Amino acid sequence: MQAIATNWAIKAFGVEHVLDGRVRALRFLEEAVELAQALGVTKQKVVLLLDTVYNKPPGDKKQEIGGSFLTLLVLCSSTTDDPETCLENELFRVLQKPIEEFAERNKTKIHFGLD
Repeated sequence: MQAIATNWAIKAFGVEHVLDGRVRALRFLEEAVELAQALGVTKQKVVLLLDTVYNKPPGDKKQEIGGSFLTLLVLCSSTTDDPETCLENELFRVLQKPIEEFAERNKTKIHFGLD
């Protein structure tokens, strides 16, 4: 699935954006914030969390990737959602849409400085 998702992303966003870790981290953060919002986390809590995290030194990239996966798996247990099914459904959903739709959304994000 990683290869399918990566090939889709390259077509939608271009190889430079797919290989740019900071850009991908911003997109990941965007999805995490949208998930938190969907689960009722307030903006004030998100801002407090951001301040707390950025007041500490940066962590190790590989450990933080692992922590992100682990935390998402535990979150899925709390919501009784199967993570693999959620992933498969989302991948299928985006593959059904015109690639141009995602490319245009990406341009808008870049316009706002989110690159």
